[in-house]
Amino acid sequence: MLKDSTNKACLDTEPTQIEVAETLGVSQAQYARWENGGSNPKDETVERLAEICGVSFDYFKGRDDGLEAIVNL
Repeated sequence: MLKDSTNKACLDTEPTQIEVAETLGVSQAQYARWENGGSNPKDETVERLAEICGVSFDYFKGRDDGLEAIVNL
């Protein structure tokens, strides 16, 4: 699920793969594997990534139905 949502989620903040990887404490190569769907991070890492990108944990897990965006209007 991370593969489908990472790039879209971080468009507003636009951190580089290296910046995100360093913040998460992983290599750029590992982060790239997550983005490309080669592997999936632990839920704790997904929570931190959601904070970096300014989205919910559920967004990355594919459970975001868009109501949060409507509420924030």
